[in-house]
Amino acid sequence: MDRLLNIGAAGILICIVAAIILNQLNDPFQSRRRELEQRLTEIRPAEETEDDFEWQFDEWNASILGKETVWQELVPPPPPPPPPPPPPPEKPDLAGMLGEVKATRQQVGDKVKFLVPSNPRGEFKGVGESINGVAIKSISRTEVVFSYFWKEQDQELIYNMPRE
Repeated sequence: MDRLLNIGAAGILICIVAAIILNQLNDPFQSRRRELEQRLTEIRPAEETEDDFEWQFDEWNASILGKETVWQELVPPPPPPPPPPPPPPEKPDLAGMLGEVKATRQQVGDKVKFLVPSNPRGEFKGVGESINGVAIKSISRTEVVFSYFWKEQDQELIYNMPRE
C-alpha cells in the first residue's frame, strides 16, 4: 500500500515539474506579445493639419470689454462702517475747579473763610453756598466737603478739601 502511495505521489510530482518546464518553454503570453508588437508597428501617427483660421483676439477683447456687465461687481461692496460712538463725557475735575481756593481754619458761626482768586482777603461761605459752581455740602473741624451734581451721568461727585 505504501508502495502505491509513493508511486502516485512521484507521478503527481513528475506531472507538476513537467508543467512548469513546459510553461517556461512555451510562454502563453508570447503570442499575445507578438500580436501587440505587430499592431504597434502598423500604427502610423496621425497627421495634424492646421486650419487657415485667424483668431480675432482684438475684436473679441473689444466686444467683451465693451459690455457694461463686465465692469459691474459681482458682490456689492460692504456698507461703510458706522461712525464710532461719541466718547463718554469726561468726569469733571473738582480739584481743578477749586484749584486756587483754600479753606482756612477761621470760622464765624456756620461759615468758613475761603481764600479765592477773585478775593484774596477771603470770603465767608456756609453749607449750601457754592464756589465756582461747586456747592459746600458739609463743614467739619479738619475739612470742607464739596459736592457737584454731574448732569450727564446723573451722579453726585464729592471732593474733600482740608482746612489750613
